[in-house]
Amino acid sequence: MGRSKLPSGWERVDQALEALKAGPPETVPRTPLARLEALRKSLGPLWGGRAAEVLELRPRAVAKFARADEVLLVRRPLEQATALGVARARAARIVARLGPGAGVLDATAGLGADACALAAAELAVVAGELDPELIPLLRHNLGLVDAAARVVRADAARPAVRADVFLADPDRRDGAGRRQGHPESWSPPLSVLLGAAGRFRAACLELAAGTKPAFDLELPAAHSLSWTSLAGELKELTLWCGELAGEERREARVLAPDGSEACLEGRADRPVPRAAPVDPAAGSAPWWIGELDPAVLQSGLAGALLGTPPLAGAGLGFLGEDAGYIAGAELPPSPFYRRFRVLGSAPLDRKRVRRLLAEHDVGPLTVKKRALSEGSRELERRLRGTGRHPGLIVATALPEGRRAFLVEAVEDRDSILPAP
Repeated sequence: MGRSKLPSGWERVDQALEALKAGPPETVPRTPLARLEALRKSLGPLWGGRAAEVLELRPRAVAKFARADEVLLVRRPLEQATALGVARARAARIVARLGPGAGVLDATAGLGADACALAAAELAVVAGELDPELIPLLRHNLGLVDAAARVVRADAARPAVRADVFLADPDRRDGAGRRQGHPESWSPPLSVLLGAAGRFRAACLELAAGTKPAFDLELPAAHSLSWTSLAGELKELTLWCGELAGEERREARVLAPDGSEACLEGRADRPVPRAAPVDPAAGSAPWWIGELDPAVLQSGLAGALLGTPPLAGAGLGFLGEDAGYIAGAELPPSPFYRRFRVLGSAPLDRKRVRRLLAEHDVGPLTVKKRALSEGSRELERRLRGTGRHPGLIVATALPEGRRAFLVEAVEDRDSILPAP
């Protein structure tokens, strides 16, 4: 795809950066300060500074743009831009539900991360952005993928474009850059976006991952909430409306870097049992521990997961007072948790843990902990043994007392999550 026409200042930035890429490597200044000085010399203070910022931000944009070495960027919109894997999965869902060629209005397009993924999936994209300073960058970035995609200056609160899908990612920061937790403090507020979304066949509203699902707002009759993780990191909470809504009101969507996806649907009110108690005197331990993916944990679907074959009836339950781990004698591979085989356990006491480590010739430690006041680094320093091999400890609080489990991670081919 060809480049879109840019205003003269940004055109000079684009040309200068292309010249840097095309030139011999030895001509590229090696330090950020040297690059800034060189770009200011050729472009002047203002545009030289902007070019240096683009050069600094492009490595970070790899996680959000397929052609990160060509996009034009500014810092704040890039920080809120959707991760590439999440944007691609969103586009795939729209294609699967509404068919290829469906029209999508990305009403808060910003730098175009979502719009580029939608266009790459051959959806008919209209990218709307209210900030006039971002529009040239949006047009340039989207033009790298689809020269036919439309870019308009538009207010997401009052969409004037006809499309099948309304997509919006409200700004969740105030003027000073502080994150705003309540949906009505966002720009536009969630209630306004819900009103706009009602005019479309379907809608996708991107919410902050930590947003509480009790919005105190009237949601459409057809809606579902999806908590989405990518490579084990919670990325966002999404409100799907209309024809994009799932069959259940809650979903945990687990994405892998290779693009594979697993989705768990269910109700959050399903009870979750406790794992079989550990007998500290006997030194017994569950055979397996599973660390729940954050999308499962945040969606409240751990009960639904444990009640679904092949886990139903396997005697699994939460390990300890925190809901982050499940445990049991059998734990089949799954994309919804990471598996650890338990090698032994001991009360979370320095002498007893070191005795356990000595039995397995373990020295340096990595500690994964939940429901404990100490930090992982503090525990790693205090508990480390004198053996030759590195080890992994899962530490948590049980009703019987605080306990450490020496485990080994199991990398499952059936799981789409990488082993730690």
